[in-house]
Amino acid sequence: MLLPGQAVTNWRVWPALSVLLVVALLALLTSHLKQAADLAASSNNEWLTIWETKGVSIGDNEPLHHANGFNGIDLDQWNALISTIIKSEGRERFKANNSVIDFGCGAGAFLEALGLLEGSLELYGVDYSGPLVDVARRRVGQDAPGHFWRGDVRDVGFLPSQEFDHAVSFSVFFYLDSLEDVLAAWAEMARVTRVGGSVVVAEVSDKGMEQQAKQLRNSESDYEKKKKEGQKGSGSVPDHLYIPKSLFLSNAKKVGLQIDAILDEREMTPDLSFYGPSNYRYTVYATKVATLQ
Repeated sequence: MLLPGQAVTNWRVWPALSVLLVVALLALLTSHLKQAADLAASSNNEWLTIWETKGVSIGDNEPLHHANGFNGIDLDQWNALISTIIKSEGRERFKANNSVIDFGCGAGAFLEALGLLEGSLELYGVDYSGPLVDVARRRVGQDAPGHFWRGDVRDVGFLPSQEFDHAVSFSVFFYLDSLEDVLAAWAEMARVTRVGGSVVVAEVSDKGMEQQAKQLRNSESDYEKKKKEGQKGSGSVPDHLYIPKSLFLSNAKKVGLQIDAILDEREMTPDLSFYGPSNYRYTVYATKVATLQ
């Protein structure tokens, strides 16, 4: 049996214990948030190191798509991949003399293929890897000033609004750290595009196919073997970001876009089975319909 004095003492201790418990929980939460931020930064830095290495190691006669990470396919297959993704929607978006900016252009492989496919286009690009931007400027831009910039696709405030006829991003969004980053980059693509122009995000890793994707990426398929053989000793790579289609569908209006189509690569024609990731990636085709204040 507790003495009266003891009961009063214990009752007075409870508020202090509650405060200590709250402080401990806040410290634990802060620690977890810091670890998550450090992990994202680490992943981003790992990818940047990989791309910087590719930029300085690519040979003058080596296909540009190898520098952009597509070691598992040859040049003919690369051009077929670009052509299929651009044409599968069934509309001609790019006209002669249109300006096109590529968000995450890397060495300029997509722009080079697009230029061959569509003819006389004004080609621009932005990427966070300085060495890859240098390659794109030299081999795609012919060293013309004001066409290729080093920058973060989530914030290209140095570029004016409605500056380009079209904005594209090919095989880039799954390298971003979060869905918030995806929306930020997509909003910037929309901002710099003129009303009536296209905003095409190609090669998005589908959240609904995440498990299948991881199995394929860890498999010994012919594509994965060729890709790893051509990675020049880069070793293991960070995981990808898997993005639900609903993210684009539910946020299009907020960035002034109209979704025209979302197509799975595995259902496109001609068949893309030679390219392993086609099993779990999709492309978002959109038109800018409004300018946001």
